[in-house]
Amino acid sequence: MPKRARRLAPPNAVVGETELARWFFAGRYADVIATTYDRGGEISPADVGFMVGALTFVDRVDDARGAFEVWRARAGAALAPRTLAACRFFLGLAWARAGYFDRSFALLVAEGFRARHDPDPWVRALVFQGLACQCYFTGRYPGAAANALRAMQAAHEAGFVYAVMLATDMRGHSLVQMGQLQRGIALLEQANKQARRLGLTNNAYAVDTSIATYVTRFVPHAEALDRVEALLRRRSHDSYSRRALLTEAAVQRALRGRCAEAVEALEAADRDALRGDTRRGKVTSLLARLWVTRWQLGPASCRALIDQARELIEPRDVAFRAELLGFEILVARAVGDGERVERSLGELRAMWRNDPALHRQVGARPVRQRASRDRVRRGRGDADPAGRGAARSRRAVADRVARGGRRDPRAARPRAGAADDPDPVGGPAAARGPRQRDRAAPPAAVVPGAAPHPGQRRREQGADRRRAVGGCAPTTPSCTTRRFARRSTGCARSSSRT
Repeated sequence: MPKRARRLAPPNAVVGETELARWFFAGRYADVIATTYDRGGEISPADVGFMVGALTFVDRVDDARGAFEVWRARAGAALAPRTLAACRFFLGLAWARAGYFDRSFALLVAEGFRARHDPDPWVRALVFQGLACQCYFTGRYPGAAANALRAMQAAHEAGFVYAVMLATDMRGHSLVQMGQLQRGIALLEQANKQARRLGLTNNAYAVDTSIATYVTRFVPHAEALDRVEALLRRRSHDSYSRRALLTEAAVQRALRGRCAEAVEALEAADRDALRGDTRRGKVTSLLARLWVTRWQLGPASCRALIDQARELIEPRDVAFRAELLGFEILVARAVGDGERVERSLGELRAMWRNDPALHRQVGARPVRQRASRDRVRRGRGDADPAGRGAARSRRAVADRVARGGRRDPRAARPRAGAADDPDPVGGPAAARGPRQRDRAAPPAAVVPGAAPHPGQRRREQGADRRRAVGGCAPTTPSCTTRRFARRSTGCARSSSRT
């Protein structure tokens, strides 16, 4: 029998400071459900959000949705901001994890974004954490990292240590997906230490799962699978973490030739995904089965599985789409289907061009090449296909070209509070700094009738001097030499540029 709550929390109890809230933070989801939803009877308003969260973490999302709607109807206009923020976050997170992005968008972005300026930092922490989750599961990793940082700041302000741990964990995941493996794993280790220090053993288990899967996937060595196997032998209160361990164990076992054990892990992951009715869980199991089939039967045997996975994957599954396209190319080359190879390569190249997050995730394109290509795309005005980026309008670009590439001195500077209004879905504007957002076009061509830029005039004069002396360096001292001479002789620096 689970331990029962000593008494019902008083009506004026502070959300997040009740006994059931402490049970929830410690990962005792079964005990929370047994003493609230399953037992029936009256539930304190301060505990509703944590009952909803516990139900979502054990894949009882329909029950969680019903409990949330009942509380919302009973409360009417007197909705407690903290309870509302907690219910929205946990229910939206469950739908984002399952891959139902339209449902999660309605809660985490459409409703949650309006509360980003709530005076209570406890509420703001969950709002920004929800935005980070929506960005992460839809493949917008820079936006996820930025919103996780805002969630962390609000959680520190509120003294909300559970949210600090969640935000640290989310930022670590985002950095790993952006290709910053060492920084991301370091943040995950930090979140793991925070969870253990606070006694959040089940949360520490979830973070251990993430670290083990990343290390096994990106830093393969002989002991990598042993860490995953050890975690599988422990009891898990989180079905999402267990599915991740099972699929990763299946892939690593198949890689080592243990195909029978790999199939056993895949079947367990399939049963778990079907019980929770999660689209992303089914896709993860299919992709793991593709790896196992490739090493067990060869690439040509993966064709039927590819068709099944393609039916489940949607355009916002950026990482899943890239992995599946790689398999399509592998299978098409194995069977000699050149047309399908070209078609899949075309889709992959289109993803590469249109999704800046994929550049950071794969990390294969040099920084200089990425920067120059992004500048050209911003000059064309198509840097953000969804229209939420910071690309200038055609008129602004034309005006700057007419000025010979110079910035308009009358242009308004970014307002001081611009950072407080981030892109709620983590578009490319969230991934670029303020200076990058101001760059609207590549260096402009010379326009007839326009005054030459001062830098252009100096370059032309330097070229004339070099031609006059036969291609050698100019004989006049450089700006750096003249400034050094003035400092060494004690002369005052002139306010004009030399």
